[in-house]
Order: sequence, then C-alpha cells, then structure tokens
Amino acid sequence: MLTTKETKNTDSALIQYTSKVEEFNLLDFEEYLLNQLIATSLCGIDEDDLISKSFLIKSEATDFLSDPLRKIMSIPVYFYLINLDEELIFYTLWEKTRCQELIITCFPVTGKKEKKIFEHYKKLHTNYKRSKDNYQNLTHREKDIAIYLSEGLSNQDISDKLFISINTTKNHRRSIVKKLNCTSIVELQKIVFANRFFDNSVNQVFE
Repeated sequence: MLTTKETKNTDSALIQYTSKVEEFNLLDFEEYLLNQLIATSLCGIDEDDLISKSFLIKSEATDFLSDPLRKIMSIPVYFYLINLDEELIFYTLWEKTRCQELIITCFPVTGKKEKKIFEHYKKLHTNYKRSKDNYQNLTHREKDIAIYLSEGLSNQDISDKLFISINTTKNHRRSIVKKLNCTSIVELQKIVFANRFFDNSVNQVFE
C-alpha cells in the first residue's frame, strides 16, 4: 500500500514521499508533489487557476527502480505553470532501503541563488547522462586510475599508489581515454566528477 508523508520545514520546504518500490507509480508521485506545492503555497498559486505540465525523467526513474545495485540517485522534476508562464524545479533525492522501500526527498528551487546552483547541477546532470554508459564500461582498476587522474596525480604517482608499473598505468590511461572518448584532462575531470556525484555522492546536494 502506498504511503506518503511530508516533512514540514519552513526554511527548506522539504517534502518526503515514501512508497514500496514495487508499488511506486510516477503519475501518483507527480500528482502528490504538485498537490504539496499548492498546499504549502510555495509560489502563492491557486489550484483553481492552475494548469500545469510536469516533466520527470521517466527512463532514468525506471532504470533506477529496476536495478537492484543502485541504491541512491538524484533527478530534477520540473513543473511548467502555463497560466503563470513560470517553470518550477525540484531537486529530488531517491533512496532505496534494504526493506525495498523507496524514499524520495524533494525541495524546490525558488530563489536566484538556488537557480544559479541548479544551472550548474543541470550541466553536471547532462554530462552524467552523456557519459554514464561509457563510464560504467570502465573496469574497477580503470575507474580508480581515472579518479586519480582527475585529481591531478601523475602517472608515477598513480603507479606508486597502486603498486603497478608505470607502463601498466599508461596502458590503463590510454584505455580510459578511448572508452570515455575524452580529449583533455579537464574533460576527464568533468566526466569523473559527474559520475561519482550521481552514483555515490548525490546526497551532498542536500547537506
């Protein structure tokens, strides 16, 4: 049975939605989020005058729910308010518990500072979507080396850390560049950071 709950906080207007993974319905979630948006008057909108169209990245939500290895992710949810010609954006953090419960924590992007942060977040998310398949094709050792490279370590530094020869490090580096199709260390840094952020460290957005 679907359950929902709201965490009321006047400073951050956090909204929390809870459901069993197998019972989760995207349309129900979007409707609940919109209703909470209206109920908490985050934008002073009137339900009777509101026409909205929501945009949720359905394929990513489906992939997340169907993958038993993924426990946490974040995706933005948009509501376009046609009557007000305004777009509202929610950060959403999705977590699957050991009991197969899905907890989605949401908070709105409302101020100029938040929207500026969100623009950076959106670019990061776009970079993640473009590179995630290639990044997942890296071996564990290649991911370790890619992270070290993104942190500015030299081939020799990496060899010393991993107790491998410098030639082995160089071979891994060539393989990483080919798999990720990147042409510079800056591009590699963006890819590594985006994938680490959304796969492992997405909760930092909410800290």
